[in-house]
Amino acid sequence: MKISGVTIKTPTKLTVDIEPIDKAERTESGLMMIEFVANKRKLSCSWEYMTNAEVVTLYALVTSSTRVVSIEYEEPETGTTRAGNFYTGAKGCGVSRMPGNTVTGWEDVKFNCIEQ
Repeated sequence: MKISGVTIKTPTKLTVDIEPIDKAERTESGLMMIEFVANKRKLSCSWEYMTNAEVVTLYALVTSSTRVVSIEYEEPETGTTRAGNFYTGAKGCGVSRMPGNTVTGWEDVKFNCIEQ
């Protein structure tokens, strides 16, 4: 997986949801008319464990003022690598190891994004 051209640690789990985008409205007779617009991807990425350095790199890549990043990932529909621009969403993780007062790693690291 690459984010903004930077190869990152392979996610422990990657969920790719393919979501249809439709434009819907009712006619004067009440019939619902639906026009297909596009299929967009929602990615949910998670890692069981990451080091401090890996988390810092990941968060730096998915945190920007525009919240839009380019991501290359494995596409289940074609079985190939696909690239797209994604709005980044929620991020989270929990402290994994703390010898003394130093955090040395993180568990359950995750973030979500939706294709632009």
